[in-house]
Amino acid sequence: MKVFATYNIKGGVGKTSTAVNLAYLAAREGQRTLLWDLDPQAAATYVFRVRARVKGGGHGLVTRKRPIEAALRATDFDNLDLLPADFSYRNMDLDLDDTKKRTRRLGQLLDTVTDDYDIGKGMADQVMDQLLEEGSFRVVERKKLDTILAEQDFAHSDRADPGAAKLSKLGKVLGVKYIITGSITKFGGEQKAQGGRIKGIGVGVGKAKTEVTVTARMVDTSTGEVLLSAKGEGVSKKGGGFSFAKSGLGGYGQNTSDFKESAIGEAQEAACKALVAAIVAKKDRLE
Repeated sequence: MKVFATYNIKGGVGKTSTAVNLAYLAAREGQRTLLWDLDPQAAATYVFRVRARVKGGGHGLVTRKRPIEAALRATDFDNLDLLPADFSYRNMDLDLDDTKKRTRRLGQLLDTVTDDYDIGKGMADQVMDQLLEEGSFRVVERKKLDTILAEQDFAHSDRADPGAAKLSKLGKVLGVKYIITGSITKFGGEQKAQGGRIKGIGVGVGKAKTEVTVTARMVDTSTGEVLLSAKGEGVSKKGGGFSFAKSGLGGYGQNTSDFKESAIGEAQEAACKALVAAIVAKKDRLE
């Protein structure tokens, strides 16, 4: 998850406008986006028509007495969530001063929701699932390695039931011969609207095209040599349909809260499947 902050000690220089527009544009391009309004004046929160109140206040968040997930609020825009402002944020510097690693605390709080806003992680999981399904490779789980080792250690400790050692045996974790590294080179879409106006009401037919492209390289862990490169592309044309809008009244369109059923979700899944197919097609290059 990439984190951007707009900050200036001077007022009226565009901090709120910049943050709000960056968040909206990122969400419009299909990025799962979270905007945290840290200004006790709550201007960004007001823009999104959300109540400027966080149960437990800033103190509750900073001390972790209140989980940050409980404070998140949806907005009127797909892919864009808000962590509202609260008047108690005016004392957040004092709350942070009383914590350990105070310069890192805000980042640590965001770490707890990283998985919900990290598109790259979701795509990595999809690629791993597709590799397992295809069956040509043995895939080793490393993200949860600490959890696996901790469970093995606990099962063989004096605190665990004797039978636990039979369920979680101490063993040798498999080494890996190849590592897959990758990047998202295209993620987003475009929408074209055609139509006219009838008594001030716009009536049109929208045509949408969403594209996701991901590239990957397979690297030999012994030599560092790149043995193959592959690319997967996914396209979705979901999102087209009738749209109605009238100046001053907001808009109406076809939206869905289910990412997997959305256009960007469909394109992402297709790109991951195409990437794995391209990797498998070149597997003869591996020893």
